[in-house]
Amino acid sequence: FNDHTMQELLPSATYKALAKTIKEGKPLDIEVANVVAHSMKEWAVEHGATHYTHWFQPLSGITSEKHDAFINPQKDGRAIMTFSGKALIRSWDPFHPEVRYLDFRRPLLTIPNLAIHMNREVNEGKNYNTQIDMLPVTDAVTEALRSSLEENDTFLKLLSSELSVAPEDILSYDFRLYPFEKGCILGFDESLISAPRIDNLTSVDSCINALIHTYKSASCETGMSDMADLPDDAAEDTLSLHQINEGTEESLPPVLDVIALFDHEEVGSHTKQGAASRILSLYLEKLYDALGFSRRELFDDMADGLMFSLDVAHAAHPNIPQKSDPTNQVRMNGGVTLKLASSQRYASDAEGVAIAKELCHLAGVPCQEFVNRSDERGGSTLGAISSTLLPMRTVDMGIAILAMHSARELAGVYDPWYMQKLIERFMSAE
Repeated sequence: FNDHTMQELLPSATYKALAKTIKEGKPLDIEVANVVAHSMKEWAVEHGATHYTHWFQPLSGITSEKHDAFINPQKDGRAIMTFSGKALIRSWDPFHPEVRYLDFRRPLLTIPNLAIHMNREVNEGKNYNTQIDMLPVTDAVTEALRSSLEENDTFLKLLSSELSVAPEDILSYDFRLYPFEKGCILGFDESLISAPRIDNLTSVDSCINALIHTYKSASCETGMSDMADLPDDAAEDTLSLHQINEGTEESLPPVLDVIALFDHEEVGSHTKQGAASRILSLYLEKLYDALGFSRRELFDDMADGLMFSLDVAHAAHPNIPQKSDPTNQVRMNGGVTLKLASSQRYASDAEGVAIAKELCHLAGVPCQEFVNRSDERGGSTLGAISSTLLPMRTVDMGIAILAMHSARELAGVYDPWYMQKLIERFMSAE
């Protein structure tokens, strides 16, 4: 059903309206969509078609055949995806519905790209329209599925089956898509990791393992855990706090080590559980109160404490080295990357960097420093946000990766281990 066929089968006004919509990327009028859909169906039947593909579309009035509105992908839509999230189930208390967490852990959706034969200019660069180009597809529509689609409860039925509850007892749900492809080790000497969501599951993994290995028995085997076992909605950015508590009772540890895993880093952090909220300071106050310390002692310890803000860093790209500062070419497997910015988009200062370097030395791990090119704005992390609400000396750091925010990112196999060893040394310091 190409351009030539549409010119022949569609009314002239409809064809012109459709062509203008495609060219300008504007919303498709529902009347135009209905005429195109009907003409396409008649054309397909004439050519022997017996089944149709259903595309999930948002309930926005933009197109026809719009049923399940739970999918509205972002600009970094993935290739083969599945769901993880939570469902709220009816309980005896209307103010506290039961929360059920669920990860489908199997491929459910995909975003098929337009074939190059239909988009000859794709290699010249393409701006993806998130409303048109990034909509996932699932299932070829059979009569049974068509009936379910018409009832607008396809996903609800799937969810109720997975949770073994009645559909009418599911009050609400909050699910996200994530890439289903598994990671792999690659390279002639197997020195690289290619996987989705290296940003920022590597930081989460390093902190959790370091905390476990620091406080478990000394005989606990050291090593990276399987990242696939981590929650799929794990934090986008990771903060590790080390607070000195002098003059405490002997039964209490000399330090309080805290890992804070925040939500919503990629959408601004200004939510009740984001880094720009008071959630971390409130929990610290509750911890100090439970341990019998005063707020003044908390504030004193904050002044003497140290916070690591962990998020991945940009490795120098071997094909495009000019994108990196010529004097700071950080590399994968080069060790922990300390991030600096005179603009304070990274929260590191000279004192914090000095401490981090010495801890790296004591842990026996290499480290390197990263700064952006002077004419590149670069990204930012939660360190600058959190340290304004929790005024502690902060060091931004991470592991160097390539293809950040891509469906598959690339990192060195040794760097996550280096990061874990540094955090272990950080947490064991008194």
